[in-house]
Amino acid sequence: MATQPNIELLKQYIKTLIAPDAIFPGIAPRQFENEFSRTELEAIYFCLTFVVKQANPVNHQALISGFKRVHKPNLAMHWFLRAFWRQLVSIIYIHSFQTKHFYLPMN
Repeated sequence: MATQPNIELLKQYIKTLIAPDAIFPGIAPRQFENEFSRTELEAIYFCLTFVVKQANPVNHQALISGFKRVHKPNLAMHWFLRAFWRQLVSIIYIHSFQTKHFYLPMN
């Protein structure tokens, strides 16, 4: 069975480290004393690979090439998010809308 990306965890990570309060309503930022675990950071990295694959190669060339320099969940991932969080948020919203409105459940 394929692993699904944890979009909610990515949203929480973006909201905690970078984004203002208006981004991702309903997602609470993580408290400072409650750090993201290594397993969560790996899940966030996996989710980022999924989100970047959804990017338009023409409109998001810098985002795609920037992510190629991030090889694992480390400080480079944080700086990548800092530089491209706005584009990632738009891709997440578009993907969430498409998933919610255009794909049928498989049961």
